[in-house]
Amino acid sequence: MRDPGRVTFVGYVALALVFSLVLGSCGDSGGGSAEEARRAAELWDPQTGDLIAKPVKQESLEAAAFASFVEAGPARAAHVQMAAEMGYTTVLAAGRVTYDDGSVLTTAALSGPGPEDLAMLVVGALPGNETIPDASEVVLIAVPVFEQGNLVRVDFSGEKGAFSLDTTTGEVALADAEYGSCAPWNCLAGAIAFWWVDDSQAKDAYMGLMGEVCMDCLVLPLSQPVTCPACAVLLAAPLVASIALCTAWPCDLCVSDSCHFDEVRSRRCVTENGVSRVQASVTPWYCENPATQESQCVPGQAVVEVFEQCPWGCTPGAPTCQFPLQCLVGAPFACGGPPIGKYCSGGNVVGMYQKFACVSTDPNAGGVWGECVPLAGQYETQTTNCPYDCADGVCQLGPTCDPAVCERLQLPVGDPYCTVRPDDGRSVLVQEIIPHACRPVAPRVTPPSDWPPAQRCEPYPQTLMALEVCPGECNAAGTACAAEPTLILRPDGVNDWTFGEAAADVRAGFTALLGTPDETSEEGLGCLGDPADPSACEQTVRWQGFTAFFSLMGEGVFEGYTLDGRGSPGENPAATPEGIGIGSTVARLEAAYPQAAWREAFCGGIQGYVWPADFSGYRFTRSDAGLVDLIVAGFIPLFC
Repeated sequence: MRDPGRVTFVGYVALALVFSLVLGSCGDSGGGSAEEARRAAELWDPQTGDLIAKPVKQESLEAAAFASFVEAGPARAAHVQMAAEMGYTTVLAAGRVTYDDGSVLTTAALSGPGPEDLAMLVVGALPGNETIPDASEVVLIAVPVFEQGNLVRVDFSGEKGAFSLDTTTGEVALADAEYGSCAPWNCLAGAIAFWWVDDSQAKDAYMGLMGEVCMDCLVLPLSQPVTCPACAVLLAAPLVASIALCTAWPCDLCVSDSCHFDEVRSRRCVTENGVSRVQASVTPWYCENPATQESQCVPGQAVVEVFEQCPWGCTPGAPTCQFPLQCLVGAPFACGGPPIGKYCSGGNVVGMYQKFACVSTDPNAGGVWGECVPLAGQYETQTTNCPYDCADGVCQLGPTCDPAVCERLQLPVGDPYCTVRPDDGRSVLVQEIIPHACRPVAPRVTPPSDWPPAQRCEPYPQTLMALEVCPGECNAAGTACAAEPTLILRPDGVNDWTFGEAAADVRAGFTALLGTPDETSEEGLGCLGDPADPSACEQTVRWQGFTAFFSLMGEGVFEGYTLDGRGSPGENPAATPEGIGIGSTVARLEAAYPQAAWREAFCGGIQGYVWPADFSGYRFTRSDAGLVDLIVAGFIPLFC
């Protein structure tokens, strides 16, 4: 790679053009300082002994010729428009210079809105060569900035960005000081920083000449055909130097020859095996192919680099080393430092600390102040009580509890069983359970104020949970609800048979369901020859405690039924749709039929419940024990 300190000679190449143009046209204007600048411009490359390029032809351009030149290149027209937007609209003069290496510099001076506002349009055409096979063109606008008649700065603008040259210091201010690639514009911006003439005397002569010529371009109209192109070339001298430099060494001008500063990430201070150090992940950037101007800066493989060893340990909470502690000699607990390791013991954090001694730094014996010096191989421990628990050398937050999850935790105890609910007498299937709920956990020591409260899911006392309300009674074993009754006793019939249906059909249906009846009888005066008796010729058919009543008058119809304590036929006990059967409690009956009316005497002195009260539905009687012992519905002779 080429040393940037050896590139200043290229700037002199541009100066050769300037002095041949200006001094040849203006005589000895500038005096001895101009001659000194000429001598500085004629310096040769100290490496090769060759002059890189020199002007061989200079010509003025008429306004129409310059306009045609601008229209022939989109980039040129765009820069003219850019200058117009900046307020520079009038072309004062234009010219063109050709170099012996084929480079061509076309310039134009543009006046602005103020008396000292001047802009130069500079078009530099690079010749084709081994480095850049195809000729290319660089277009920019150079604006000289004057203060009290002195040139203090030149601002360069182009399509790819902008930068400024401080003419008093030679420093270049860039919009982005880190060049992203070796493309022509970035190389050009970088080269501007290196063209400056090292010799202060030659620099002052050059700056004085530039200020004088450019000011003449502004204030002396008759000299503008000569002074304005000369001013443009003077301002464009860095451009000419940069074009030559970027043509020869396109990647030499990347920052640190790698296009980019190394990227440092994850800087931190770590302690391992009792040794502390500051380290970081560093990503180097490099020019992937420095032989071409299309080369891009790309990141290399990130590596961990150690920046600093920390004999005093790391600074708590910062990626830096901790400095030696000042201490009072002889004072207790004068020294200390961060723990070199932590572990858990008994739910608390135990930190291991380096032991120190306070050693006087006073060369005279008996000094008061000193430095904390670690005692090799000597350590002490310190315990931090954790409010709840410890893990990996860190106090842990207390347990948390989600009420929605915890309250669903209901542990069963034993098997379900069937019982009677005391409030309404309904049979229910229940399960003994152990419910759970979130309860606060008391810390062993007061936790930090920003810690969330600790809760744990804990059991409550055992309780009953209803699994199912039985439609009827419990089964005989008391382990479940009784199964669906074989006979559902409705107030207007049984199962799907309704009072008033044909006796033969209903009787056949009962027989198919319950089997052969236990008893069949016919009663009533009508059977003895008195057809006027409405109760004449009744037939009763009994299956255990269930008796069906049929009228035999005419074709015969199903009239009613009774159920008593002689047993319920079929696989499962008979009951009403509300679950009332033989043996149901009065409380259960009243809960099922809250509108049932108690009758002290009906049908010859029988006591019982009637529902509805007009005798169109059920009649129930009860035993002395308060249990249902008879259910009646429909028309029953001699029973109302």
